Amino acid sequence: MVINADDSRPPGLIDNRTFTINVLDINDNFPEFEKDSYNVVLKEDTLVNTVVLTVSATDADTDKVEHLLLYGNTNRVIDSQIHTLYKHDTFKVDSATGEIILSKRLDFESIQLYQLTYAATDGVHNTTTTLRIEVTDVNDEAPRFSQPRYEVSISEGTVYTQETTLLTILATEDVDPFGSIWYSLYGVRDGAFTIDRLTGDLNITRQLDRELRTDYTFLVIATDGNGEGLSSATEVTIRVKDINDNIPLFLSPQYIGNIDEDLPVGTFVTRISATDADTGGYADIAYSLSPSSSNSRVVNNGIGGLFKVAPSGDITTLSVFDREEQNTYFLEVLATDTDSNAAATCTVTISIMDINDNQPTFQDVSKAKIPEGVDIGYSVATIYAQDMDIGENAEISFSLIGDESSTFLLDVNPVNKQNAVIRVNKILHYQDKTTYSIAINASQAKFSRRFNVTVDVEDVNDYAPRFTKNSWNVSVFENVIIGTNLVAVTATDQDPGFNGVIRYSITGSDKLFDIDSVNGSIYVKGGLDREKEDSHTIIVVAQDQGSPSSSTSTAVHIKVLDVNDNGPLIRMEHDPVVLDTVVPPYQVVLIKAMDIDEVQNQGPFSFELICSDDPDICSYFALIDQNDNTSILQIKAKLNSKVRNKYIIRVRIQDSGKPPQSSINTVTVIVKSPGSDSGLFIIIGTCAGVFLLLLLIGCCCVCCYKRRNRCSLRKSYDVAGYTQTYQSFTLGLSGGMMRVGGGSNGGVDAHRRKLARRSLTESDHGDHGQNSFGMELNSLCLSNDKLTTLCEENEKIDREFYHSDSSLDLVSTVSFSVEAKTSNWVKESRARTLRPKEDMHEYNHVPPTFTFRTKHRTFTPTYV
Repeated sequence: MVINADDSRPPGLIDNRTFTINVLDINDNFPEFEKDSYNVVLKEDTLVNTVVLTVSATDADTDKVEHLLLYGNTNRVIDSQIHTLYKHDTFKVDSATGEIILSKRLDFESIQLYQLTYAATDGVHNTTTTLRIEVTDVNDEAPRFSQPRYEVSISEGTVYTQETTLLTILATEDVDPFGSIWYSLYGVRDGAFTIDRLTGDLNITRQLDRELRTDYTFLVIATDGNGEGLSSATEVTIRVKDINDNIPLFLSPQYIGNIDEDLPVGTFVTRISATDADTGGYADIAYSLSPSSSNSRVVNNGIGGLFKVAPSGDITTLSVFDREEQNTYFLEVLATDTDSNAAATCTVTISIMDINDNQPTFQDVSKAKIPEGVDIGYSVATIYAQDMDIGENAEISFSLIGDESSTFLLDVNPVNKQNAVIRVNKILHYQDKTTYSIAINASQAKFSRRFNVTVDVEDVNDYAPRFTKNSWNVSVFENVIIGTNLVAVTATDQDPGFNGVIRYSITGSDKLFDIDSVNGSIYVKGGLDREKEDSHTIIVVAQDQGSPSSSTSTAVHIKVLDVNDNGPLIRMEHDPVVLDTVVPPYQVVLIKAMDIDEVQNQGPFSFELICSDDPDICSYFALIDQNDNTSILQIKAKLNSKVRNKYIIRVRIQDSGKPPQSSINTVTVIVKSPGSDSGLFIIIGTCAGVFLLLLLIGCCCVCCYKRRNRCSLRKSYDVAGYTQTYQSFTLGLSGGMMRVGGGSNGGVDAHRRKLARRSLTESDHGDHGQNSFGMELNSLCLSNDKLTTLCEENEKIDREFYHSDSSLDLVSTVSFSVEAKTSNWVKESRARTLRPKEDMHEYNHVPPTFTFRTKHRTFTPTYV
């Protein structure tokens, strides 16, 4: 506030002062809450440290208000000092902000409701409000079974025609569950058990077999929330009780036992064993021998007093056995269930093993004969032994003793080792020694015996003939006289007497050569021809007359030498054909000579025409020797096919052999006139050509009328018989009309004249025969004073080809050039263009020659 002071006297002095008055507060107000009470709903799974609610109070006196949580329903009082902060075990309060925080996990099953007193103080005045916190349930507790595990025993023999309840499994929860509890099984793989999902009844669906499975253990699972909530499990064990429903079974249907002969009574043979799938007394088994066992009878629980079986399954002997008397016994053993008397059987095969208790016997061998010269290993004699024992007990050891142990050897049978073959160990000769005495010792365990064998050596034909040379080589001319001796082969034999007599022969049936069987002379038996076969090889055999005889062979090589016995021949691929239009001298054909004799009896050849039978031959033909074993048949006078169309020419050819040989060969020459084979086809073709020509001329007239300066139709013509002076001209225009233009004659269209059509023909008389080639040029145009073959509007060349065979090459390119025969006609730089050199009103020069060139040929049309 402002206070003024005035002295009330003139001039009126005034003064003022400003005063500030502060009103001091006193704590005369209580904190105030927005509500008298607060309600909160929390799920029991709310996380710890979650802010449940913020409750704050205001005070008109101060901003500093402290918030406290008092125990409301725990029967605890507030201390006299209200400002003290109390700690609740489930909730806590931020004294400054008023945030109520969850400090401990909630449990609906323990406390469902919290009623708390909430206080606010400014240090002097206190205000309280009620805080009600309701806890709601969540599914956090799984069902609990009435017992931790279940166990039931049932008999395997029980037959279940439908599902039967074995027991009821029950699970519960302390409070109402979240939906129904459903039951299920885990670990039941064969479908033997099921459970009612709502009641928990455990059912069995079929009969059980204890031998297959003695017990079943699986889990029963209880799930609340209609099978979608929390789950718990309990273990269920089903014990299967046994009944006597199985018969004994042997571990093997067959058993084998072996014992040596001569062993004492009570010797163990083998053990048999059977089992029963049942248990306890149901599995007791008793063993016995069946009366059906072979070769025996039942006597005091034994088979014929030979064997017995003990309760343990051991089979022992009741007698001493001799293998040589009987080596095998067959038993049938019973295994009987002592409770049900059900029985099973098995067979036991008992083999009596051999011991060396017998001595061998031998077949006497005292003499033997062998021929001399037999191969090493030749069998002289065989020593046979017999022993009632078998295997190693029957084996005998053989050995040679004395002076002949190196001359002979013993080959013991590797299979039974009871037989031994005496074999020759070196080559024996009758001339050296005729008799050998062999001493042999045979031994076995406790036995030994000695044999003496005398071997006589017999004389044989042991030397084969031997030729004095390994082979013979002979040369003979092919004109040799039959019966001529070529060579004599000789052989020798070291055997004396008849064994050394040698006879010769040729293997096979040779028609050209033979041999003297006594002296070995080889002579010619048939005619030789070198041109058919220039060499021969024969095999000569020398054989002695021993028994058996011996032989050897050798090869005789005979080379046949050439003599000049063949005349030359003509080699031609075909008979020549010529036209009677050819101009002499004309080469008809090249005659080539050949000779099958060797080179020294061949060329050089001489050629000669034989005219004695046909004088015309020498009048029209001649032979030109080329000095290279060939000669050219040439026409020297004009032929006429109408007078004579075929000439048979005889040619004598002589070689240079010694003596020389010659032969006469014929060459047939066919003479034809051009087109002589066309006949009716020419008439028909001519008519058709005239018709087509008239049709094309009409088309060309129409085309040229509309397109005077453009290309012509597909025609090609020769210029014929028009001599009027003109400056330029074209071929093949407007249906065969030749256009004349320029000067005083009235321009290009002033003069027209039909032209006779010509074809361009080439006659080819080469290796491929006669061919005809026809060609038409398209697009010949007249442009002022220029003769051109290509028009700007239609740059195309049309080609037609006619040929008699495939030998004519396809024309791929047609080029046009001009051969200037006068200085008045020149080539312009532009291709395919011909023009006059200067303006000419009178032109009497020879017209130019137009040459058409293809890939391989050049054609020049003729202008008439």
